[in-house]
Amino acid sequence: MAVETPYAPPKARVAAEIRLPPSTPLAALGRRVVHLLLDWVFAWLFSILCGFLVGVAIGLLDIEGVNLSRLAGIVALAGFILYYVVFEASFGWTLAKLITGSRVVDQTGGKPSLLKVLGRTLARGVPFEPFSFLGRTGIGWHDRWSGTRVVTTRAVDGPAFADSFRPGFRRGRAPERVEPG
Repeated sequence: MAVETPYAPPKARVAAEIRLPPSTPLAALGRRVVHLLLDWVFAWLFSILCGFLVGVAIGLLDIEGVNLSRLAGIVALAGFILYYVVFEASFGWTLAKLITGSRVVDQTGGKPSLLKVLGRTLARGVPFEPFSFLGRTGIGWHDRWSGTRVVTTRAVDGPAFADSFRPGFRRGRAPERVEPG
């Protein structure tokens, strides 16, 4: 039989998943634009770091016959994809979202799965996707197609992310609720 001591360190539920309540507000359009711009800068810096590390590895391994311009393009693309996938799948935010107090959530308010994050990231490559926020819902294609939303943990008003999954949702007004029966 184990005896509990009052001097034992407290036990924390570190691995417990955080679920935000359905009433958590969506991130506003201005905040989403800040995410877009800052994340492009951070992803670009991450890609440069990846390129530097690949260059060092090529130099240390003394690899010859490598087409450096083609390799640079591949590393840049991989760096952008890795930036979003690593941060959003691991933490539920990117550096820009961390700065602005925002998170990526799935329909339950939890951190999205790796496949949802991967789909969200690949959808960012669709031409004109950054302009998809200008529609009546204010929800981008990469959010809609992956079944995710970006919410703010610092705002007190705005439409709830749970409402944004309902048909007929429009930013700026409450969705039409259909009562069963």
